[in-house]
Amino acid sequence: MSELEYRIILIGEAEVGKSNFLMKLISGKFRDNYFPTGITDLKNIRLEIYSDKKEKQVKLPFNIYLKETNGIKGNCSFIARTQRKEYAFLFFYDITNRKTFNNLENYFNDIVEASEQKKICVILIGNKFDLIGKEGKKREVTEEEAKSFCEKYNLVWGGEISVKNMEQDKLKQLFEIYVKEIYNIVGEKYKPKAVKLENKPRNRISLCNPKY
Repeated sequence: MSELEYRIILIGEAEVGKSNFLMKLISGKFRDNYFPTGITDLKNIRLEIYSDKKEKQVKLPFNIYLKETNGIKGNCSFIARTQRKEYAFLFFYDITNRKTFNNLENYFNDIVEASEQKKICVILIGNKFDLIGKEGKKREVTEEEAKSFCEKYNLVWGGEISVKNMEQDKLKQLFEIYVKEIYNIVGEKYKPKAVKLENKPRNRISLCNPKY
């Protein structure tokens, strides 16, 4: 079977754990200190996942590109415009920081409004479960609230996790579940085929006023 190619976008405010999610997933490492993300960080991972298809188990090969967006305040509209062709998103929030959860509604509304896709899959993930009860931290977002948010906007509930405490193998297993959910919702996606251009003179194209 041809390799399926997916692009998955990580969305959320600063310091919710997007960078460490990628780092732990790809390399097994974790950084305790916050480090800001650039405009986008792109990572690649290949997986083989068994999926039920026509009443039998089929091994599906995936080539997945994960793109992390930065969590700059007021950046959600820009992110939505630049990701309008995307179809799979992981939404992160910090369980101990309500603002990071409340702001996801703006991200979601902007992405849906700007999207050019017929189907998109959004998986909601509550991170930093390990912080509850430490250094005066307490839970500010209940699991019930998160599930209600998913029901309201038809999102997939990805659960509450601690990227810091999870072993890399456990995180990979969870990520495979996420990929399978995306596959079930958006279907098969393949790498666009290269188009062979005819050897004909081409008109000059002005890049002064590109259309977005």
